[in-house]
Amino acid sequence: MKTTLSVIEFLKTQTDEVVLFYSGGKDSLILCDILTKHFKVNLAFMYFVDGLEHVEKYVRFAEKKYNIKSNKYQHWMVSGYLNNHYYCLHTNSEGKKEVPTIKLGDIETLAKKDFGCEWIVSGMKQSDSLNRRLMLKTYFMNAINLEQKKAYPLTDWNKAMCLSYIQHHNLPIPIDYGSKTKSSGVNLEYDCLNYLKKHYPNDLQAIFKVFPFAETILLNGNPNEQIK
Repeated sequence: MKTTLSVIEFLKTQTDEVVLFYSGGKDSLILCDILTKHFKVNLAFMYFVDGLEHVEKYVRFAEKKYNIKSNKYQHWMVSGYLNNHYYCLHTNSEGKKEVPTIKLGDIETLAKKDFGCEWIVSGMKQSDSLNRRLMLKTYFMNAINLEQKKAYPLTDWNKAMCLSYIQHHNLPIPIDYGSKTKSSGVNLEYDCLNYLKKHYPNDLQAIFKVFPFAETILLNGNPNEQIK
């Protein structure tokens, strides 16, 4: 928490407004609650498939509670999935790829332009993975990329700290798909699709409209329970 406060104090010397990349997951929920006490916060919400109720309710929560604005951007990974026919066939009438390949940096640049804001904040933590830990260790205060104007105030938090904050501050409990992987957010893994089948069938069907062959993931059953 000490590092988080130090990062915020530094950011206050640089700007009074930030773009928060917001997913509705535990990290972005916490950052939204913290940052709105110090900055004008703009939410950049990257969606996997547009209109999924079980994630967009968290966007509406933030907009209403903190009286802030959000913009939607298709997740950068989706263009790669579509162009590589990942559980889908996505071509135009001439059989050619029709989706421009997008990178995270493209969305960050667009969000900065849309909101007229130079600084981006997101919830990356050292505890997320070894690669993230090594990368964050190269930044100022282990949390700030000065060249790209990106900050990661939760750099030294762990899952237990995040869940404790959410409980203490009465924030909504984030979605837990029950995945045994490090993947977070909506994805095409069995745990995520099975969760939606049980709790948000309309969201599942919306995903199948974009990735129709993903139905086979559920038909094949839980890979963790299959006989080795």
